[in-house]
Amino acid sequence: MTMTKRRGVSLPLFTYPAPRSSNTPPLLNRRKRGLSRGRLRWLRWLLIGLIFILAFPILPYGLLHFGEETLYQPLHAGMRVARVHATATGTLNSMQVELTLYHPDGKPDYHHTYLLEGDRWLLRDEVISYASWTGLQSGYKMVQIAGYNGKQLRPPTKDDGGLNGGEDAFFSFLKDHAWTASPGRTGDYRVYARPGPRPQGTTYDILLNGDGTMRTQQLENK
Repeated sequence: MTMTKRRGVSLPLFTYPAPRSSNTPPLLNRRKRGLSRGRLRWLRWLLIGLIFILAFPILPYGLLHFGEETLYQPLHAGMRVARVHATATGTLNSMQVELTLYHPDGKPDYHHTYLLEGDRWLLRDEVISYASWTGLQSGYKMVQIAGYNGKQLRPPTKDDGGLNGGEDAFFSFLKDHAWTASPGRTGDYRVYARPGPRPQGTTYDILLNGDGTMRTQQLENK
């Protein structure tokens, strides 16, 4: 029987990466890459913050342009915005008021009859006046009809007298935050008049001034 010698088991060979061309240790290189990524992340958040700071004052006006714009009519001095026919009912401090609101083109937009208490009727509008650089058009909106007794307002007997949805959230936001005064200013104005005696009453046209204030023009009874 032939005997063969077992050859020795060869050890595995291990290869090592070639030495780095840079003299900087690997750990220090990783730290440099980490610092670079952190700096980029910090600059990114800084840019986002600057964009937000610049856009935030303009954002509400953009929202108005797309959301609230249709509620406000453009300001034109001398334009008739409403007609009121008020007649005393014969009961102390009570009157019947017919209100008609108009579009800027002169066509009637709203007509309703109210029963009011007080010695005068009141009509109130809200105005938003924008700076020219905003690119937005200044406008007005009729928001309330009520009776007035010299001390307090009295809403109609059957509803709250709100017109066009009353005071909207955007107007309230501008009014309550003084820092918005540069891009846009708010104002609300009132006009008062007494009813005429029965049976004919008295008719008034409500005319708009350029700043959003209103004035009455009494018409002759036909």
